[in-house]
Amino acid sequence: MEDNHNRRPDIILFINGMPLVVIELKNAADAKANLQAAFNQLQTYKREIPSLFTYNALLVISDGLSARAGSLSAPFSRFSQWKRKLSNDTIENTSDTNELEILVDGMLNKQALLDLVRHFTVFEKEKTEDPETEVVTIKTTKKIAAYHQYYAVNKAVESVLRACGI
Repeated sequence: MEDNHNRRPDIILFINGMPLVVIELKNAADAKANLQAAFNQLQTYKREIPSLFTYNALLVISDGLSARAGSLSAPFSRFSQWKRKLSNDTIENTSDTNELEILVDGMLNKQALLDLVRHFTVFEKEKTEDPETEVVTIKTTKKIAAYHQYYAVNKAVESVLRACGI
């Protein structure tokens, strides 16, 4: 409860006592309960219980089958799938796979999640000035690597380390 708003997100993933991942799930049987509705619900939480997001690393939305992840400041269009990397370095992309299961297994496992937080999260500042009032606003945007960036960078680092004999 915060500012008289009694909200309870569906799932909160705590690491060392900090709420790093907030997951909003919608019912796959309800036609109105889609990814956009899950995203909108997270926006409500951000407005009404902002203290929950102080340490946030990721937001996840799902309708039970489809699933997307994004950063705290990402618009809906920047929420993306997480795909499974197979042992032969190909990316699994079949229509019969449950996206939520792949995202949880691939992105929210201990190693990948901590790697994303440590090495694949950046902050970008954008400065704008209102020409009429000359008021300067600085907006910070949090960006998280997509699955293909994550896999490609890790593969490149492995290759460099191997070439150096490390």
